[in-house]
Amino acid sequence: MRSIDLPDVQSSPSSFNFKLTRVGVTDVKKLVNIKRPDRKKAISLVVKMDLFVDLPASQKGSHMSRNLELVSDIIDKNLIKPVPDLETFCAETAKLLLKKHNYATYSEIKAEADYFLERTYPSGKKGLEPYKLVAEARAKSNGDIKKLKL
Repeated sequence: MRSIDLPDVQSSPSSFNFKLTRVGVTDVKKLVNIKRPDRKKAISLVVKMDLFVDLPASQKGSHMSRNLELVSDIIDKNLIKPVPDLETFCAETAKLLLKKHNYATYSEIKAEADYFLERTYPSGKKGLEPYKLVAEARAKSNGDIKKLKL
């Protein structure tokens, strides 16, 4: 069977010549391990992520599969070495997105996870209460990284 080399359309010059501030993928679900410094064991969270980079006016498109490849690589490493919090996970991912997309000058990650915490009710009974964890990070190619905990 003969292989066919297809042109890299996303990297070709754009004829429209306008910049897009956010291109990416949404609703990516992965298992993320969090190991708080004051806890003995790591917890696993099902995290839903949105990952974006900017697209310069000179470029026709973005390589979305790079976002998914990157997240898979990060998750593989995270299984061995958990992160201390969801904000750190987002910040590291945002930084690495800029390396994967060398044309990008800005990246943004938003992550959400459900977490259940044991609480004692006024009656004295204990139960699990649901909480929504939300974290974001934004990185710039000049090295600036901003973590946001919502």
